[in-house]
Amino acid sequence: MSRIKKITIRPVLNGFVVTVGCQEVVFMEIETLVKELIRYHKNPRAVEEEYLQNPVNPPEAAEIPLAAEDMPARADVG
Repeated sequence: MSRIKKITIRPVLNGFVVTVGCQEVVFMEIETLVKELIRYHKNPRAVEEEYLQNPVNPPEAAEIPLAAEDMPARADVG
């Protein structure tokens, strides 16, 4: 059995941000959070692999400017 990583649960306005090791997952309902914690406790390695292989918003989907000139100009505040 794989070792369970440190888990931190932080309540926010519309749910919970759960940090497991260095990864963060967001849950909107406490029931889903508890269900996933139980699954993780039973088989940490399988659940970690599942989350990493099926991300909701994979990093390559994000549009991140590579240089300052690629960033949109800020509106001047007077």
